[in-house]
Amino acid sequence: MNRRQWIIAGAVCILALLAGVVSSRWISQTGLASDPSIKAFFGNSWQTADGKAANSENWRNKILVVNFWASWRPPA
Repeated sequence: MNRRQWIIAGAVCILALLAGVVSSRWISQTGLASDPSIKAFFGNSWQTADGKAANSENWRNKILVVNFWASWRPPA
């Protein structure tokens, strides 16, 4: 690699690092979901894929991605 390619690669790395820092600060902000929605979510009883009860209290204070899907619909 020549000098120009190293400079471009370094700039891309620095931009990626800055994007990671900015997005992590945005993600870690408290209050992304409202309190009533959090209470409603943890108030439900959840089951694992094999039908066993899932303890949603284990998920508190963690980043949680929830994927709701309809089991009666085929994939699009």
